[in-house]
Amino acid sequence: IDYNFITAEEFKQMKDEGEFIETSTFGGDYYGISFGAIRSIENKNKICLLDLKMNGVKSIKEKGIPGKFIFIKPSADDDSEEIDQEALDYANLPGSYDLILESASQDTALSTLENYFKEAWKL
Repeated sequence: IDYNFITAEEFKQMKDEGEFIETSTFGGDYYGISFGAIRSIENKNKICLLDLKMNGVKSIKEKGIPGKFIFIKPSADDDSEEIDQEALDYANLPGSYDLILESASQDTALSTLENYFKEAWKL
């Protein structure tokens, strides 16, 4: 993980100009993933792996940045109140994700993910 530090004013200006895929605030500090950071990694012929919320996925797609989108679906027995129904509904839309990964069995999920990576990026 690489962090780039900028002032709060610079961050707010970049956010206002739509330069971030998604942003958050934690402990009074601002965090964001910039489109520029993605392009920088892409220009080095490397794979950029991001953990995004649904709005981040939509943001990347709206900007036309190519990518592979994987949704990790909570297991049916997950009783967490943190489950985002809107994200689940979006995942069920055709073309929203390239792979929907069931998380019921970690071994099966990992194997499926490894096979997907090998096929998608010819690894």
